[in-house]
Amino acid sequence: MDEGRIYEMTKHILKLNIDKDLQNKSLELISKIADFTNQKGERKVLYSFATKYCFFHNPSFYIIYDSFVEKKLKSLNNKDKFYDFAQKDIKDYAKFMAIFKSFYGLEAFSNRELDHFLWISGKELNKQKA
Repeated sequence: MDEGRIYEMTKHILKLNIDKDLQNKSLELISKIADFTNQKGERKVLYSFATKYCFFHNPSFYIIYDSFVEKKLKSLNNKDKFYDFAQKDIKDYAKFMAIFKSFYGLEAFSNRELDHFLWISGKELNKQKA
């Protein structure tokens, strides 16, 4: 990411005044950060970036969503059919975490533990398909 885009994103996040949302563990914060319009008026949804940003501010609550996590969730869903979701559903942060945790009875595990599991097993899955 070049300096201009980093500056634009920094301004975007500062405008959102997110400190209270981070403190309150707001799941809606992911969407607020992800919904980004650059100086050229181009709207982008930077979902993975938003989950990573929130995670690094509160790693015990937020879970990173990236291509490894997506692959793992899709693989589990293909096997166990825990939810009939469209691509957009998997990027509804609150929805995908609640469904995943509930189906597999993972409520006792911390989000940090689930984050590790999803990322590591997604990475391994990616290696197997390569």
